[in-house]
Amino acid sequence: MKALLLIPLISIFLIADLSAQNDPASPVKSKVFYSGSGKSSIEIMVLDSNQSNAYTTVETSYKIVNIAIQAKREPHHYLAEYTTTTKSCTGCEGQQRRIHVELKDLDKPQKTLYTIDQNGDELMLENHNYRTVTHGCCGAEDYLAIYDYDNKLIIDGDARILFGDIPNTQFGFYVSYKPEYEREGILGTLYFSYNSDERYAISIQSTPLPDDICSPVVPEIRIETGNSKDEFFPDTNEYLLWSQEQVKSKSEINHLNLKISYLCEPSLQLDPITIPIMEGKPFGKPDRIQSIQYVHP
Repeated sequence: MKALLLIPLISIFLIADLSAQNDPASPVKSKVFYSGSGKSSIEIMVLDSNQSNAYTTVETSYKIVNIAIQAKREPHHYLAEYTTTTKSCTGCEGQQRRIHVELKDLDKPQKTLYTIDQNGDELMLENHNYRTVTHGCCGAEDYLAIYDYDNKLIIDGDARILFGDIPNTQFGFYVSYKPEYEREGILGTLYFSYNSDERYAISIQSTPLPDDICSPVVPEIRIETGNSKDEFFPDTNEYLLWSQEQVKSKSEINHLNLKISYLCEPSLQLDPITIPIMEGKPFGKPDRIQSIQYVHP
């Protein structure tokens, strides 16, 4: 009888041991082949006679990310080491922040493979690119930028960046807008970009809008196709363009319109600006820098 009881007990202990090894919360320890650490620090200084204080903080953090940092490669796990340096002061609006990221192969974390160094309040690593966000100060809109993993700018703009995803193809594009505050006769610039090499800028030339009834913030931008198959996801600012699914090259991308609508009171009715995408390019033109004249009441 004792021998018969012994076999089930041994089986129970073996199963429990294997379960403990596979459970991340288990006290059973695996062999550690890498250990990293970084220090955090703060410096506080007297800024002026009003006893305002300036301060600088340095923080180190780590993330495990699954991204594709090389074109046409499958995603891979990396160790991302963030070093964030922030400068600000008491009573100040806004801050200056520099984010430094070192990407390391998770299997060989001793060696840094890629380095990112950007200004911004946030830096998010995404599948084939990364984006930064600089929060607007004093009522201004956030400034956004998207880069590839060669640290080349793909697109930037204020408030939001649209993404047009063409399913089952390698083609996708970004759309953004930046208002113009310095050059007279230009309201802003619309950007249309496939990647860091294929980028288009269309400046909107116009007399100023009446600032007493028109909003100074960025206008509404959107992609219109007139096809009910296409979908828009406002949470991610992404368009799923099923109507373009059959294209084999960028030159076959047609029947898309980029729309800009400036926001004014009902007393001023403004027509939206339409920029057609023809043969994969704004207005079908190969020029990377273009302009359009906008006439309003």
